Amino acid sequence: PRSETCIFKEGPNHVHMLPGLNDLGGRSNNEARYRCDHAFGQEASQEDVYTEAVAPICESVLEGYNGAIIAYGQTGSGKTHTIIGTPEKRGVIPRAVEAIFASLRSKSDWSVVVSVLEIYNERTRDLLVPHVAQVDIHEVMDNHGLPSFHCPDAAKIAARCPQDALAVLYEGLERRETAYTDMNHSSSRSHLIFTLTI
Repeated sequence: PRSETCIFKEGPNHVHMLPGLNDLGGRSNNEARYRCDHAFGQEASQEDVYTEAVAPICESVLEGYNGAIIAYGQTGSGKTHTIIGTPEKRGVIPRAVEAIFASLRSKSDWSVVVSVLEIYNERTRDLLVPHVAQVDIHEVMDNHGLPSFHCPDAAKIAARCPQDALAVLYEGLERRETAYTDMNHSSSRSHLIFTLTI
């Protein structure tokens, strides 16, 4: 019998969670099925994930909408691999940055600035300004009364090409908080926020 809960892909937009053993040695009753927009199996490539889940967000951003790409999961589940990737298998962020700049090149007037923040122990830190201990996040209302969050004191670096933007991201990644865990010896213990403002 399995001692851990397992999640399996069932079709293109369903996942099935099978319970493992509970703390008392008995079977947990938390079996569930979930429907989602798209479920990716372990055979999915970086290109598959980008094309299905991220490319539509990039298109909306280029039309003037806000967009977010969020990776969520337990330590060691592949979040960094999916988001950043490797030089051989680029993740969704390098692909998204390239697609956005490729589209901007056809426009006559545009600018891009990037920032890299870290949320760690409920504090926000600017990873591009290492000597600053903390920066504040402010909630502001837009013209329609909808809330948005801004960090006015964060460093914003101009980027004229994908390489500029990704160099800033990688600089921030080098400064993240990491700590040993049982599942990952250099696990990031923080949330990274990489922002492209067009």
